Amino acid sequence: DASLQPFVQAGFARLGVLAAGAPTAFTGAGTGFAPAEGAGFFRLATTPGPWRLLGGIRLGDACHPTRCADPAALRRCLDGLWELLPEPDLIIPHATGTRVGDAYEWEGLQAGPWRAAHLAPLKPLIGHCLGASGAVELAAALESSSRRIWKISLGFGGHIAGVAVERNDSMQI
Repeated sequence: DASLQPFVQAGFARLGVLAAGAPTAFTGAGTGFAPAEGAGFFRLATTPGPWRLLGGIRLGDACHPTRCADPAALRRCLDGLWELLPEPDLIIPHATGTRVGDAYEWEGLQAGPWRAAHLAPLKPLIGHCLGASGAVELAAALESSSRRIWKISLGFGGHIAGVAVERNDSMQI
């Protein structure tokens, strides 16, 4: 994000989604997100490893070009993740720190059996990292002590995506 063209930065500022100070998520303050540099990668192998990808969910929500705002679409994503991996112990939400986005996501996260899971909004800590924040957040979560993780992304083009991963307890980490 730090290398974004000035007109893109200006567009984010005009939308009111850039943080003026330290960004936070789910506080109701709507501080916005901070541009950042980031990268994430995952090693894929044919041999068993410490983590198992149980599946993913991808839904569209065309009601707005830059954010998801359909509670039914978010609920379908959360229900689908619950079917893949019930009772997650950690959910990495999208958590942009924007007032509208956080309210929408918070409401969905509090409206189902998954509400007992620990939430770790990492985006305020790492920055937005257009296109890479989801991978960076998931990579950080895989280093946690959690065994059952959901990563949710909401974003540009009105998409909702989520993955469910589970630690393979028979493998040494």
